[in-house]
Amino acid sequence: MIQPWYLANLSSYPEFGYAAYPDSSGDYVYLVGRKDIGRPFGWHQSSRGFLQKIKVSDKTVVWSKEMGRGLGTYNGGLYDVREDGDDLYVTGYVWWGTDLYVEKINKNTGATIWKKEDNLGWSWLPWKGLDFDIDSDHIYIASNTTANDQDADMFLTKKRKSDGVTVATRRHNPSSNDWDGYTNVLVNGNYLYVSGYREYDKSNGIVTGK
Repeated sequence: MIQPWYLANLSSYPEFGYAAYPDSSGDYVYLVGRKDIGRPFGWHQSSRGFLQKIKVSDKTVVWSKEMGRGLGTYNGGLYDVREDGDDLYVTGYVWWGTDLYVEKINKNTGATIWKKEDNLGWSWLPWKGLDFDIDSDHIYIASNTTANDQDADMFLTKKRKSDGVTVATRRHNPSSNDWDGYTNVLVNGNYLYVSGYREYDKSNGIVTGK
């Protein structure tokens, strides 16, 4: 039987949980998402990504941190989290969704080891990390991005786990002027399996070498 439990919303604005990952010990769970923080400029809803370490036995928050550019006045959100030994990796976006965000964190303290904000140079146009997987040396991030306001493309990024440096990217545009994107990636040996969507046929699956 599923027995749900809930954490109190500590702000007066909506909070959204997008992904959870269990600690290898079984004692903790890591939760990522987005919390709205109002409209500091009076016209645009702002938000920040959040990461929480929660003790399973009594649902207490061990530590919590937020991500977002500036003083919390710009958009940010986290879509995925993964444990790897003593570290955590998270991915999402900052700056109105235009910058891909990846961070490596000490899971015991919540301290940042490194963080990367990547922008393809297209100003206000979106680039969001939606899912990722890891192997012994690298992190692979599935996302969607766009070079104009008419369409979006599937985008895959390979980064080093040690320092977050990008070592390879792959952009896939199966149909021009459509809204396409990768939403999932899985590492299996020397191959990556990615899935996502296309605007018209709603589905797509691709196998690619690492």
